[in-house]
Amino acid sequence: MTTTDLVTGRITSFRREQAFGLITLDDGTPVKFDAGICTMVPEEGAAVRIRVGPAKWGGGLKALYVEAVDAGPIVIVTGSGSGRAKPRSLEDQLAAVQREHLVSGLSEQIFGELCAERFGGRPEAGTIVELLDAYYTGDPARARSDGYLRRVTEGLPPVSDDVLAELAALLPDAKLPQQVRWSGRDGASGPRDESQVETMPYEKADGAALGGALGGALGGALGEGELDGALGGALGAALVVRDADGSERSISVGSLDDVIAVANAALRRASDGRRIYKLQTGGAWQGYFAIASERALQLASTLPFTPPPADVF
Repeated sequence: MTTTDLVTGRITSFRREQAFGLITLDDGTPVKFDAGICTMVPEEGAAVRIRVGPAKWGGGLKALYVEAVDAGPIVIVTGSGSGRAKPRSLEDQLAAVQREHLVSGLSEQIFGELCAERFGGRPEAGTIVELLDAYYTGDPARARSDGYLRRVTEGLPPVSDDVLAELAALLPDAKLPQQVRWSGRDGASGPRDESQVETMPYEKADGAALGGALGGALGGALGEGELDGALGGALGAALVVRDADGSERSISVGSLDDVIAVANAALRRASDGRRIYKLQTGGAWQGYFAIASERALQLASTLPFTPPPADVF
């Protein structure tokens, strides 16, 4: 018996000193559980919802996730009678992510190995983003399946990278623009039809104003290709993309996030319910999830998206 949905039961025994107990489901099925996968403090008699899977040792079933039926924030009462929410454990955060069918292959064994390798065997020393990144780095196929993109870059991506193509692989059937070439950057090359390229920033008011100023000041002296390069030099770089109708446009790009914004704008225009959401990593690398907006909203209380999913709609 393995379930992806939550089933209900009651804690019928719990050995606090061993952090181990037994839950009896509503149909009478006994299920083992460890306190470490509970989102609340286990107490005998408590009604719970759990996700069930086969036990690896000793046979039978074990709980993969346990929450109280009336699940709410865990409150620690202080001496003054006030309370504060207990920080969620890394195991609890992982369970919340797995409820949205992400990192489903991150088993207890892999979790333990990653914690030992990355956090010195102390889960509390790590963050959920660091854990997910460590897992996906070791399993690129699962990263693609879950829509996870990782980049070790600050500012503009290398000219050899085709981020839009990578995003298209993470978002099957998405109507994303295709990268044609970078302009205004050494080593950039690619096919183009000069007559179809419109040199203008893409959905960026400040860039549009600067582009217009450059066009007015230099348009008479520079050809279209030269103006494209001048615009790229002034704004960081220009990325030429081809839309689904075959037309090309030049987009002002100052960082990888601008390329992500291009993809999100295309998804929005196509009424696609998916978006690319950036994670706050706190390091010299960047991480993104390309997922349905509903899932991102569900994950917003667990994953540090920046900006929040509601702002990306």
